[in-house]
Amino acid sequence: MSLDELRNIGAASRAMLREAGIETEVELRALGAAHAYRKVRFHCGRHVSLNLLWALHGALNGCDWRNLDAETKAALKRDAGV
Repeated sequence: MSLDELRNIGAASRAMLREAGIETEVELRALGAAHAYRKVRFHCGRHVSLNLLWALHGALNGCDWRNLDAETKAALKRDAGV
């Protein structure tokens, strides 16, 4: 599956992922949401929103990022080092 087909991943998110060298769902899945987020922040700068982290997790788990609970968000932040 291409990044274009993933839930929660819009044009801006796809551009940042591609800038960080992440081109496919397979590559994203291999990294996981937290590592992919760290990689995007490294390549695109610290201004990258936490919404991207939530969206990546949602994309990999087939859920809407807006429905993530506080515990999941806290675990993702810890894993991403933010």
